[in-house]
Amino acid sequence: MPGENSIENRRKIKRTFCSLDAAFSFGQKTFKGRIENMSNYGAIVLADKPIHLSEGKSIRLSIVCDGKEDILDAEVVWSEADAFGAKFIRDRATGDDMKYFTANHVREGR
Repeated sequence: MPGENSIENRRKIKRTFCSLDAAFSFGQKTFKGRIENMSNYGAIVLADKPIHLSEGKSIRLSIVCDGKEDILDAEVVWSEADAFGAKFIRDRATGDDMKYFTANHVREGR
């Protein structure tokens, strides 16, 4: 059972586990990765190659699903060598987007 201070208990918005192709960019650089999980307000991205992004870094996140691409501006909230958490800026992914992105790509959590 998750502890009282676990991430699951601190999150206010439920995350959906999925596996979606993604790219993220800042400046003139673009990197490939995969969305590990997401909510209407943010996502966890696994980078194809190790990268460390500073907290607060603004990025553009491109999520691709069945040929449909959605581009969202985001801000890095934490980063490790091969993954980072991002919160969507300004707009949020809509409920319809979430249903579309995760309909055939949801997987069991770890």
